[in-house]
Amino acid sequence: MRGNPFNHTKTTSPSTSITRTNDLDKLVGTANTLKDQVDRLKYKLETVEQEIATHLPSESGTHHIETDNYSVTLKRRENWVWDNHKLATMYKGGVPSHVNQTLSVHRNKFKNLHLGEQTKLKDALTVRNVKPVIEIRSLHDV
Repeated sequence: MRGNPFNHTKTTSPSTSITRTNDLDKLVGTANTLKDQVDRLKYKLETVEQEIATHLPSESGTHHIETDNYSVTLKRRENWVWDNHKLATMYKGGVPSHVNQTLSVHRNKFKNLHLGEQTKLKDALTVRNVKPVIEIRSLHDV
């Protein structure tokens, strides 16, 4: 029976030390190979998911489609970033200079504003699409 290569017992035999080093080298080599394979598979998966996303609507929200064999759900989110400087110039007012203030507009409140007010604020808004999440389930699994 072979001993654990990570066992830290003292030994006086040089051949045992060499065996332990060889065992450790094999384990580290295997771990390195597996890591490289995982990295390549992650890259391939991201590439395929990006291609799948092109077949579904690009608007934010949850989109569902079924193929002959799979149920696919795509969730797209947006990240809204407000330009503090532009908002501050739009709403000059009673905030003292020594007070730090972060200005933003709540998404739901923005959507409930009149079109004219939305148009006025849009110059201060940057909407970034967040990486979509894709869920795939086989239609044949129970």
